[in-house]
Amino acid sequence: MLKLMKYEARRQMCFKGVTVGGLLVLLAVFFLCYRIGNVAVMKGVLPFMGVGAIIELVLAPIEHLILFHIDLNSSHGTMQFMLPKKATAVLGAKVLAALLQTIVIYGLFFTVVPYCERLAADTYGFATGYVGKILNTIIEMMQSANATLAPIIGVWFNLLVSVLLFSNLGLFVMAVPLPLERLRGLVRFAGYIVAFALIVFVRTKTADLLLFITDSTAVVDVFEIVYLIGVNLALFFGTAKLMEKKVSI
Repeated sequence: MLKLMKYEARRQMCFKGVTVGGLLVLLAVFFLCYRIGNVAVMKGVLPFMGVGAIIELVLAPIEHLILFHIDLNSSHGTMQFMLPKKATAVLGAKVLAALLQTIVIYGLFFTVVPYCERLAADTYGFATGYVGKILNTIIEMMQSANATLAPIIGVWFNLLVSVLLFSNLGLFVMAVPLPLERLRGLVRFAGYIVAFALIVFVRTKTADLLLFITDSTAVVDVFEIVYLIGVNLALFFGTAKLMEKKVSI
């Protein structure tokens, strides 16, 4: 399993290496200009760093889906599921490698970029940048809700399983065999939207019903996490089963 994860991590880093490399170049330019006091260049660099962070926020969970699509349409990719390993192990390596890299990339971008924005604001009086404003909004929302440690952990865990849902649903939709040759991508995209909307609809309506019956937000929060975990597991094992069937044909 660890060897499979290392292999997947190397493949996926080829995609992420471009954005990470770009960030490192911008960081080098920023700190050089910060040292010499070149305010004009700093003003030009900071927006690019902020835009890069926002783009990575969107792209990081999608990149491994692109690789999975490539795997499904190449003999090399499908041969991975013919290894003397269970399909769940091969698929799990792909999902875990993508999840860990996404967490690391998010941590990198949303720690370093706000620090640079704050540094520029404190030293040269810059306005808070894009990323700093997003983080400030999140912090203010938690403070206004008087969030303690347990609710904060619950929020981030809920976010984690939601990101996994986005990923696992994408993998499942791509693994479903379709007889159509033309418009296959459009059909899969439509199927993804419908399936995602259905999952969210069931979650919302059930949560509303539980809140009406129990009048307890804690019960609703636990249900939502358990529900998302259950859907993720169903999609994961469903995808593994479909891949086993594909390579056995």
